[in-house]
Amino acid sequence: MEQTADSFQGQRALVLGGSGGIGAEVSRYLAGVGADLVLHGGHDEARLSTLQLELDGCTGRLTTVLRELNEVQEAVRWAGSYEDIDILVVAFGPFLHAELGETSPEDWERMVLLNLALPGALVSTFAPRMARRGYGRILLFGGTDADLPQSFRKVAAYSAAKSGLATLARSAAAVYGPTGVTVNVLCPGPVETEYQSESEKLYYQRILTDNEMMKPSALTPLVALLLSPEGAVVNGASIRVDKGWDRRS
Repeated sequence: MEQTADSFQGQRALVLGGSGGIGAEVSRYLAGVGADLVLHGGHDEARLSTLQLELDGCTGRLTTVLRELNEVQEAVRWAGSYEDIDILVVAFGPFLHAELGETSPEDWERMVLLNLALPGALVSTFAPRMARRGYGRILLFGGTDADLPQSFRKVAAYSAAKSGLATLARSAAAVYGPTGVTVNVLCPGPVETEYQSESEKLYYQRILTDNEMMKPSALTPLVALLLSPEGAVVNGASIRVDKGWDRRS
């Protein structure tokens, strides 16, 4: 599916977590195809400013917002203040590496609130608005192997919250699909980003079959489809994007 520099002209996109990692790659794509972009960054002003300079020459309007999202209600009030959003991408959510017995009540609360309750509340806010206009695309990002319930020894809280996005997407698709709104989840395998330490990168390189982590750009073709008008054929899906990697092998 070929996308030109003005394919998304006239559409407005809000990308949470859009200043780094996978989110930054989604922001680059949307800016490159002409969307008006509201780009959210969490706390790294330098990273957000660097990406803003990179995207300033694109044809769509660009708005950047540096804002930490720690409270669900406050975050939804802020995000919901942006009207006429055609595309919502949630590439935001804290990670926790801890054994189950070492996961505190506060850890559980933070994982569930920011990785499940916040995306859910955003879908509840934006999907009805999109439905009233007869069109909308919502893309959420799950965790590695989080498309289906299964066991995790070190990331149970994080993955339990991310696994709930599959139910959220299927439910929203059932309700809003007939009105032209799609809600899907991408569950990437190990992706090389600036958020990982060198030791983490080396670990994944050792355990991956081909010794190579994916680049964020590897997700772009799927992102392009799911956010496009042609993407209406995919709705309520949780899609693994991991080259068939099995962490248990």
